[in-house]
Amino acid sequence: MNKILVVALDLTDHDHTLIRYAKQLQSHYNIGHIHFIHNIKVSELDELLTEMLEDIQIAPIIQRNLEHKVQQIFHDETTYTLTLLEGDNTEFGINEWVKTHKETATILLGWKTAENGTGAMAQKLIRLSQADILLVPKEHTFAIERLLIPSDFSATFSKVKIKVEKLGAQQVQVLKVYNIPSVFFPFIDDEATQLKAEKLAKTQYAEFSKKLNIPPTWQLKTQYRKEKSVADIIARESRLFQANLVVLAAKGSNSIPSIFLGSTTNELINKEPFHAAIYVVK
Repeated sequence: MNKILVVALDLTDHDHTLIRYAKQLQSHYNIGHIHFIHNIKVSELDELLTEMLEDIQIAPIIQRNLEHKVQQIFHDETTYTLTLLEGDNTEFGINEWVKTHKETATILLGWKTAENGTGAMAQKLIRLSQADILLVPKEHTFAIERLLIPSDFSATFSKVKIKVEKLGAQQVQVLKVYNIPSVFFPFIDDEATQLKAEKLAKTQYAEFSKKLNIPPTWQLKTQYRKEKSVADIIARESRLFQANLVVLAAKGSNSIPSIFLGSTTNELINKEPFHAAIYVVK
């Protein structure tokens, strides 16, 4: 786990999950200090609300609300800091705040349903920040026994491998999803080609294992994509493997500059949350 853990709170019930999860991370990884942060969007305080509040200051009210939530779980006030920002762009504000610490960071966000989700916020933070992003579903409890690594065996695999080793896990499964372009189907034996593609994936993994010194206890699973999306397969395989955490790079093997988000990662963080948390490695 990175030295700096930043927990983005949003005044919803999801805050309780994030605070508990942060406490569990702190205990497991012996993190000295947790940073809780909330951005008050000035643009949302319209004229009508301002008139209703009159001379009442909203920031102290929010401060007390969040402090009460945190103190219910973090009894030692010296182990955390709560910071309120004020700005129209939450993602930019959090990123600028993280940059001031000049250390590797992980930003903890709530992973919510599509209608109430933070997919857009996660997307923007991944593009803006050099920090890792950890998305946690509501009511999720920290565990690190089983990790799933979806990978296209690109250069980013080495960064993910290093991160997974630091996180620690009893069981790790690497998932390689492959596909055969449908334009070739009229001319080839689909079953035979699948076997060849699977063999190639295993060969690639063997090469990566030797090059990166991947632990022999890590398992490889190959999966033919067919008509399903890669994100759908990751969600399904995560359930089958009973993964606690899905760890993947922000982008894969394409040549698009790193400020952009990989299509699979983008689709995955915008899916309906499933049982596992998602750790996006920058």
